[in-house]
Amino acid sequence: MAKRILKPRPPAKGRTAHMVHVWIERKKLKYSAHCVHANFGDTITWTLMRRGAPFAIIVKSFESPLEWNYAVSRGRETTISATVRRDAKPGYYPYAVCVADDGGLIVDDPEIIVPPPRGGR
Repeated sequence: MAKRILKPRPPAKGRTAHMVHVWIERKKLKYSAHCVHANFGDTITWTLMRRGAPFAIIVKSFESPLEWNYAVSRGRETTISATVRRDAKPGYYPYAVCVADDGGLIVDDPEIIVPPPRGGR
């Protein structure tokens, strides 16, 4: 079952909160940040700028850098939040954003980049 977070959580002390606004423009998804550069312990919050439309975030790699592999909004929720795991491996993680729109589904594939820790491994 997808982990649902109704309200964005503040990041851990010394970590960054990344906000990604998502909207539909001419049947395509647009973002305030198509690529998110997030470090261990950072929080990422996706906000759909359309009320009442269900949406989902799906990490498309075998091992997710987030605390979950997928999350689905419920009811009128407009945000989905996650924290980058402390044991996430550095790398590029493609993920899907799926938004229900007028009886169809709009899907796009942005990415999360987790850099190696400062000073190497």
